Amino acid sequence: MKITARVITDAAVAEEVLGTDSRSGTAEGLEVRIVDLATEGLESLLPLVHQRPMFADALLILVKGASGLVKADVAILERAISESESGNRLVFYFSSRSVPKPLLELGAELVETVLTKDADRREYVKASMQRAGVALDVAGLRRVVEVLGDDLGGAASLAEVLALAYPESTVIGSDEVEPYLGTPGDIPLWRLTDEIGQGRVKGAVAAVERMMVNGRAPQQLMAVLERWTLDVCTLNSPGLRTVEQAKAALANAGVRGTPDFAIKKELEVSRKLGYSDCSRMVGWLASAARELRGDSVAEPGATIDLLVARLAQLCHR
Repeated sequence: MKITARVITDAAVAEEVLGTDSRSGTAEGLEVRIVDLATEGLESLLPLVHQRPMFADALLILVKGASGLVKADVAILERAISESESGNRLVFYFSSRSVPKPLLELGAELVETVLTKDADRREYVKASMQRAGVALDVAGLRRVVEVLGDDLGGAASLAEVLALAYPESTVIGSDEVEPYLGTPGDIPLWRLTDEIGQGRVKGAVAAVERMMVNGRAPQQLMAVLERWTLDVCTLNSPGLRTVEQAKAALANAGVRGTPDFAIKKELEVSRKLGYSDCSRMVGWLASAARELRGDSVAEPGATIDLLVARLAQLCHR
């Protein structure tokens, strides 16, 4: 049994790597299973260690929350792996370098994602962009790395925004990428939709107000909110259960190549909502758009604040 122990201290980076590992396993013809020990417990993992898939050569078992393993769990897991003849593959995701010695003694390959060197950081951001079909020139890549700083987990979300904003053949330079980056005192655009999707009303309003204080135009924010809301509503169907199904639905609606990790987040939000919720969201968007065109005496900032609060409140469930 092949075992890999991945050490990734950044939670957002860990999620992106897990998504990449999942897609790679599917491309190899493996049956991918994801287990989160933090919520499902060891009992959900042990049967998979021995299970033989019916329609694949092996299972690829991606184990989140491995840093929560206690000594007794490790002993049970060690015995199960030693006795297994399934030929399955196991990938454990650790948030610290404290990898249990018994796993390493079983032959686990230790892979650390430590991005301290500038060259490593550039390569990580570049790879994140390429997976989303986004091409940055040298200056654009340098600017993205500079602004992201230690928050490299934001590379995936930024790639999502750029993939929607520019045609696939576009090589994006520093001038083109700048409007989508946070500046000192500012925060990136994708943070806003993350706050809304999680139903955090105060956080979402605080984020949008901070953006406007730092020079974001209400019309620019409106465009981001429209795209995100319409995508979520497009995915609001009980028949859409997987990322692949959601991807097909977005493609039918004319949405170009949204990355899988972005589709997964939008699909999670859409599952909170009903048809009437989506109707209300679209109605709020239309009303806000009219107000921004001058159909109201309300200040543009107040219009955006109200729209953001309404969207976040609806997702708070």
